[in-house]
Amino acid sequence: MGESLTPRIDDERTIGFSNNPVANLADIKQRMVFVLRAAKQFDDLLHSDKREQIEQSIRDIALGGGIR
Repeated sequence: MGESLTPRIDDERTIGFSNNPVANLADIKQRMVFVLRAAKQFDDLLHSDKREQIEQSIRDIALGGGIR
């Protein structure tokens, strides 16, 4: 786990897990900070003018589509 984990939303938005070289996703205290930050960002996106784009991306993923 020595590298920074950064799940990608798209080219403009990322959610970094940690810059700590010994970060550990198995540690619930570290993981929950990341999960709550990601959930807030997702909620903000759903309440933005990007909602339709987000919904379409979720449908594409559900249908087995890849990155466009």
